[in-house]
Amino acid sequence: MWMIGIAALGVASAALVSVGWWAGVRPTRMARIRDLARAKTELAQLDRDARRFDPHWRAIEAIGHGPPPPLELFAQAVPGVPAPVVSGEQRQPLNDRWEWRRVELACSEIPLDSLIAFAHTCSTLRPPWRVSRLRIEPLDIGSTRARAMLTLESVMPRSGGAGR
Repeated sequence: MWMIGIAALGVASAALVSVGWWAGVRPTRMARIRDLARAKTELAQLDRDARRFDPHWRAIEAIGHGPPPPLELFAQAVPGVPAPVVSGEQRQPLNDRWEWRRVELACSEIPLDSLIAFAHTCSTLRPPWRVSRLRIEPLDIGSTRARAMLTLESVMPRSGGAGR
């Protein structure tokens, strides 16, 4: 009879330990479940946001190519003007075929009308090079020549160099 009592005591203590363990673990588990539910909601929102860009991706894919490299474009747009120096380049993959590219061009001396012609040429391409930043410093007071720093951004196929 005393064996049954010891077995019952063992079962009761195991149950108490299990309940105590579960009481300690449950808040942590519930917090993790809430975190996962929040992450699932955020992923669903990101998916909806990404789908909004589908028409834009289709338009880019229809073009099938990126704009010409900036130095090549500069030579075409403003022949006879000394080529700028590519002073910085950043790339960020957008998907498996396309990347966003930012290129900084430094012109030590450029006529202002040539600078405007180059910026206009950049904006009329499909896809365009967007002038995201432009800093102009006149060489002399009243001069039509200036020092300029342009930052261009565009989407490009993932192969090839921006400054070539």
